Amino acid sequence: MDSGKRKAKIYFSVRWKFCIALFGACLWTWFSICMASNWFNDLSALIGVAAATFLIYGIAIIPGFMNSFAALSLMMDKRPSRQLLSEYPGITILIAAYNEASSIWDTLDSINKQQYPG
Repeated sequence: MDSGKRKAKIYFSVRWKFCIALFGACLWTWFSICMASNWFNDLSALIGVAAATFLIYGIAIIPGFMNSFAALSLMMDKRPSRQLLSEYPGITILIAAYNEASSIWDTLDSINKQQYPG
């Protein structure tokens, strides 16, 4: 196996990433609801069905859906490594200054000390 060859990475479009993350989050939500059924039964006997539903969904189910969707989305978001530019473009700096007479020289000095290679 040639060490110079890299594995081809599978690329999913944003639409597919969204669908996969949504499907995974829905599976996690279904699993969470199944696991919370005993908790729901015990709690609803104490405080009522409406309050138990509000608490369990607010504390566990909905945040679990959001966290699993975010985690799955981030796992699929593999960005390519940053390529260094051979030549950086020039830039223009605009400074909004109103009543800055006492500190404008410090601002200009700070900008002058920047290490931007363009």
